[in-house]
Amino acid sequence: MRQRLFRVAVSVLLIVAVVASVDRKALVSAIASLDPLFLLPAVLLIWSTTFVSAFRWSIVIHSFGLSGTPLPSYWRLWSLFWIGQFFNQLLPSGLGGDGMRMWLLRNTGLPTGTAVTSVVVDRLIGLIAIVLLVAVTLPFAFDAAVGRQAPSWFWVVVAVGAVGFGILAGISAAQSPAVRSANSIVRGVRRLSADFRKLMLRPRYLAAALAASITVQMLGAAAVWVVAQSLGVRIGLLSCLALMPIVVLATAVPISVAGWGVREVSMIAVLATVGVAKESALVISVLYGGLAVATSLPAGILWLFGRRPVDDRLKTPSINVAE
Repeated sequence: MRQRLFRVAVSVLLIVAVVASVDRKALVSAIASLDPLFLLPAVLLIWSTTFVSAFRWSIVIHSFGLSGTPLPSYWRLWSLFWIGQFFNQLLPSGLGGDGMRMWLLRNTGLPTGTAVTSVVVDRLIGLIAIVLLVAVTLPFAFDAAVGRQAPSWFWVVVAVGAVGFGILAGISAAQSPAVRSANSIVRGVRRLSADFRKLMLRPRYLAAALAASITVQMLGAAAVWVVAQSLGVRIGLLSCLALMPIVVLATAVPISVAGWGVREVSMIAVLATVGVAKESALVISVLYGGLAVATSLPAGILWLFGRRPVDDRLKTPSINVAE
């Protein structure tokens, strides 16, 4: 309960602080410039990320090489992912929907361990793709926009992240007594390492999962770019592609309600580097967050009244990822 109140307080305080720091007349002017015709394409772009994300999750599950266990269809996974997105918008942490995904996937008949590691590995692959995407695009975004270089600290983060992922993948292969411990937490980490290693050692599955992750980030960045165009803000699509994953990482930190407040602060900070006024950045952030909530609401309604929004009997699309 205290953690929940803390996250609510963080969101409220950050939003109040941001609103208090902007020019009120400029803020009203930014809102008045909104062209609502742009909002429908933004909603469709945000919603389309659920289809690609569900495909990535399916790739991850298939990479585990489960035998003798019926796997849920793509459409079932998509419905579970969409429901998870709904809970992400409701719970005090953007990670709350992951817990719901684990629980719902377990209820389809998969082992609890597989349900948990599939969601965590899915998250890790998304994180790896974000780092790769930013590493490739950030220098160009800075050079094209304001003639600055990408910050040196980012490359330190990339290096540390690469080492961390390497260690995680290697834990399951280690033979030390500590790793072979019977402790439940150690067993859980070893299980996660083993499943993560399976994906990493299957190049075509890994490539497909990374491609899906990058596509998700591109769609999200395109949605932000469309929202910016609705306000007449001139920002390059490449800049959005480079900078928005940083906002995604910031909002994933579990200190606020669904990223509110943290997203606004980080959006203002990153868009300022490419010359966007903080009043416009604030409106872009709030609009994007509101559209994300609106996109997830139908999943909540379907979960509440149907509990199984998509029939498992629907044909499973072929996942053309060979060994």
